[in-house]
Amino acid sequence: MLNILDHTMKIAEHCDDLIKQTQGRLCPKQDYLRILVLHRAIIRGMLSTYNQAVEEWRYYERHKKLMEKQGVFFPLVDVYIQNNSSLARSVQKSIAQMGVYTEALLDTWQQAGATREELYNLCGFKGSIDAPPETRFSKLVFVHNLDYPDNGDDFIDMRTDAPLTHAVKELWLDRMINTEAGRQAAHNAMEAVFPDIMENAMTVRENEDGVKCLYDHNGELIGPLEGELT
Repeated sequence: MLNILDHTMKIAEHCDDLIKQTQGRLCPKQDYLRILVLHRAIIRGMLSTYNQAVEEWRYYERHKKLMEKQGVFFPLVDVYIQNNSSLARSVQKSIAQMGVYTEALLDTWQQAGATREELYNLCGFKGSIDAPPETRFSKLVFVHNLDYPDNGDDFIDMRTDAPLTHAVKELWLDRMINTEAGRQAAHNAMEAVFPDIMENAMTVRENEDGVKCLYDHNGELIGPLEGELT
């Protein structure tokens, strides 16, 4: 079993060494690669914990419904569900935070002289991407799912071994959900890609009384959501 604490300590030691050696200068690219490999191992451990928690969460949810259909109620099931759902959400947030470091490490490695071929090798990517030479490594991973088998053309499954892709995508998902700038960027992207749909799209916002309401694309109030009436 992966000891996340031990690996985290190793990364911290490497980072301390780099800070002492460089004092603002870029390190040899191999130093960043070494940290990236350790960093990737930590994300793998987090993904394993996340997937196990989600699996158990869903397992107890399914069995709770089956028992309730038979008139059997087992209060402890709710405790198991709550514990695993809380763990899954907490780890998912941590994976998003690791995405911050993933972006920084990839792009600094690039600045230190790493080539796109070296990035492909790190990710196990077979092929080439038609993108400008200055394209950031983190953007290539985010857009093209470089370490995801078959590049995730159909669906990104958290159970698939692709730690760099998962970390960067969880970071951007977190930004789009939890930051105003991220929500606006997502909205602008949707308008650019699906203009006909977005023309009639509605949004949900809280009014001055804290009630969630539905607004049309012009910002006009349609009314409170069902269940929000007081």
